[in-house]
Amino acid sequence: MVDKKTKKAEIKVTGMTCATCATTIEKSLMNLEGVSKAEVNLAKETASVEYDSNKLKINDLDDAVKDAGYDVINEKVVLKVGGMTCVMCANTIESTLSNLDGVIDVNVNVSSEKVYVIYNPKIVSIAEMKKAIEESGYQYLGIEGEILEDLKREKNQKKKKIRIIVGAIDSAILMGLMYAPMIMLPISMSFLMFLIALPAFLYLSYPIFNAAYRSLKNKNLNMDVMYSMGIGVAFFSSILGTFNILLGSEFMFYEAAVMLATFLTFGRFLEERAKGKTSESIKRLMGLQAKNATVIRDGKEIEIPIEDVVVGDIVIVKPGEKIPVDGEVISGQSYVDESMISGEPIPVLKEKASNLIGATINKNSVINFRATKVGKDTVLSQIIKLVEEAQGSKPEIQKIADKAVSYFIPTVLT
Repeated sequence: MVDKKTKKAEIKVTGMTCATCATTIEKSLMNLEGVSKAEVNLAKETASVEYDSNKLKINDLDDAVKDAGYDVINEKVVLKVGGMTCVMCANTIESTLSNLDGVIDVNVNVSSEKVYVIYNPKIVSIAEMKKAIEESGYQYLGIEGEILEDLKREKNQKKKKIRIIVGAIDSAILMGLMYAPMIMLPISMSFLMFLIALPAFLYLSYPIFNAAYRSLKNKNLNMDVMYSMGIGVAFFSSILGTFNILLGSEFMFYEAAVMLATFLTFGRFLEERAKGKTSESIKRLMGLQAKNATVIRDGKEIEIPIEDVVVGDIVIVKPGEKIPVDGEVISGQSYVDESMISGEPIPVLKEKASNLIGATINKNSVINFRATKVGKDTVLSQIIKLVEEAQGSKPEIQKIADKAVSYFIPTVLT
């Protein structure tokens, strides 16, 4: 019977060619302290391992297989996460997901709201990652490319707009009361300001205080904690001054607390909008691709989705149509607009043996070409991949800066 601390893992292995390969991997795994059983199935190309989760992580098993000279196949996924505002947020998500058994590597990009995860789908699921993200206090916006991401961002932006409008109106009223001539009222001016400021402040600051609470709950100090302390102290001291508890009526900062909360919300609104534009740039690149292609199969012209085009297919492109995939012209002559790749507005002549780039536009004649690169191997797909990697990568200097920031906030608070 397998006890509670012993876990089972199935690892997808590639590069095995014979029974000796399987034996080599088994020995490499069994040499790890904490592995109680290791069985390799050559036909299925899998390694089933029972191990002590207190001593080993799935990464250790992967490393053992790689040390034996073989490769491990893991899944990659890009998750969209909302609510991240600083490096500490990224560190929290990285730590949370890395603690899930089955997660190999996590890289968070705050600016694009993307979390790049390498994981073993046999051990951990997307649903478990979603749960971990939400329990950490952040918004799971789905897998990149899902429409859910855009809908949630639009909903969040709308909420922020309403909060900003409420805060701006309330701030203007409070500022007006400060400079208004003294008038006789049944209640004091400070109490009137308290009544006007309270609803707006609670509505505006709720997301900020809620984020700070979640951060503290996860034993993490981020900018939300600092923001909450600042606006919270300003508003609370104003309440004490209003009711003459320890402080006098000169301690009136209602307008400052509401204005700060409004500016913070406005800043978050602009930040989220900028992040949305970052992801839209990639979507626009993906939108350049043709959706269908006309190919010759069994002597007939048929239209198929671009995903079904294979290397070697003979593709027909009519004037005005996009080149669906990369290829080499075998017949016909035409000018092709390659401005989306080169930036050159003048169409380029393409004739027999000329190379074509997918997503460029055929201008004036029918051409037939043989597909040479399809799917993720096309020039456009490689450009999209490079842009995504550039957004998701974290240079060494940024890692050093992130480390410094992780000490900065606790230092300020203490």
